Amino acid sequence: FRRVLFRSKDRDVVMLTNGPVNARFASLLGERNGLTVLTNDVSIALRISLQDSNRVVLLGGDMDKTEKALFGSITLANLKRFYVNLLFIEVDGVNEDLQLSVSSQEKADLITGALEVAKETVIICPANHFSKNAFYRLGDIQIARKIITNTNINDSYKSRIFALNISLYTTVAAFEGSK
Repeated sequence: FRRVLFRSKDRDVVMLTNGPVNARFASLLGERNGLTVLTNDVSIALRISLQDSNRVVLLGGDMDKTEKALFGSITLANLKRFYVNLLFIEVDGVNEDLQLSVSSQEKADLITGALEVAKETVIICPANHFSKNAFYRLGDIQIARKIITNTNINDSYKSRIFALNISLYTTVAAFEGSK
């Protein structure tokens, strides 16, 4: 995370979509100064609000009680008002064809909208979510040029990702306790 994050500049706008790994990642943003963090995740917003050096913008919208995140037309309309330098999308599955999937249509719609306003995109996916399909198809892995996962990702996935000229970063700490 740090290698990818520290390529951003102070006063950049960083967006974190909802998810448990991105929620843990939000704590690392306190090492930066002057970031504006855009999110639909209430727990991420709370973590960032405790950081004196950064600002948080919660997108608004309809609360999904299970996800503790905001979705819907209000969220998408608000999202279009921003320019995002660095977008971190947490996905729920990457299948054998390197297609991304997420748990709901609402999450897919949010990510699709975020991709339209983002300069650079990073995929966040636990290694145990590779070889899985979640409920809703999001698109091809090539929507991003960088992927962050944990160290036990299968070597065949590593090879295929590298063959697509996508940077792959592995870490243990950010994924501890994730599903």
